[in-house]
Amino acid sequence: MRVEPDVLADLGKSPERMGFFQLWGYVDQLQAQGQPVNRLGFTLWQKVTMPLACAVMVLVAAPFVSLNPRGGGRVGRLLVGIALGMLFHASNVLVGQLTAAGGLAPVVAAWLPLAAFTLLGSVLLLRAR
Repeated sequence: MRVEPDVLADLGKSPERMGFFQLWGYVDQLQAQGQPVNRLGFTLWQKVTMPLACAVMVLVAAPFVSLNPRGGGRVGRLLVGIALGMLFHASNVLVGQLTAAGGLAPVVAAWLPLAAFTLLGSVLLLRAR
């Protein structure tokens, strides 16, 4: 088994600090060598999905925005919004752990919370109208 110098150089780096294409190459090389890459694959796909998470969180938060400043229940809506944000984070951690254990494919795990919360935000937005 031949180890490329690039792989050795990347061993000390945290996958979160690598760029997308650098991490893609690192995962590809490790996969070619038969190494487990579930956790690294999840981190790779999170580099794609996390920027989209901002838009999804806006979609989820939109139904809780009151156009009537005198309307009551603002604190309750704020707490529900915070709870949903924490639930999104917890779901990302959960699928990350499932991926590391081999229970989910990295690409599915990275997109699953995003898809679930997009659906939730869409339903909440439609109900608010």
